[in-house]
Amino acid sequence: MGFERLKQHICDMILEQQLKLGYREETIRLYYLMPSLNRLLETNADVLSMRQLLQRFASYVSDDLGEVGFSFLKDGRIGFVLPPQAGRFVKEKEQGQKALFLKDFLAVISSHDVGLDAVEEVFHKYSEQVHAEDLAHEDFDRLIYFEDGVPDDYRYCITQEGPHLSYHRFTADDFAAEFKTVSIP
Repeated sequence: MGFERLKQHICDMILEQQLKLGYREETIRLYYLMPSLNRLLETNADVLSMRQLLQRFASYVSDDLGEVGFSFLKDGRIGFVLPPQAGRFVKEKEQGQKALFLKDFLAVISSHDVGLDAVEEVFHKYSEQVHAEDLAHEDFDRLIYFEDGVPDDYRYCITQEGPHLSYHRFTADDFAAEFKTVSIP
């Protein structure tokens, strides 16, 4: 069961939010699609089974993240409601190279008049094992990630829109599921 994978993903999302917006003592809401949750949990659960799994997950993370609540939305998303304790846990937890990389990445991606090469340079600052390639995709121009998963194992899909860059960060499993037609090792 992938309870630790889901917990880590939640913590990574909170870290990204804190690096972008700063830390605030507040309730946090995150939303997941059922297929993505199944991949993170390494299951193939239906809605009823997912409800039971998430109740067990809430017990598993309660010491660190607090009392996590869930809502099953009609559009197929599952909402996670995380108390302020979750944000404190992430803020106080040593994030190491992952946080340093993400901070540098966000600084470059939010800069004006930078190109895709500048983003790739940030990756190379943290590892020699960087995979970068152009994507033949309508929404994204470039894929970049750390081949060994260090300091993180996300797939960063970057778009150049004039002088601005934007990105979407996928888990490796979500990337593989969503981009079946794109050939990535």
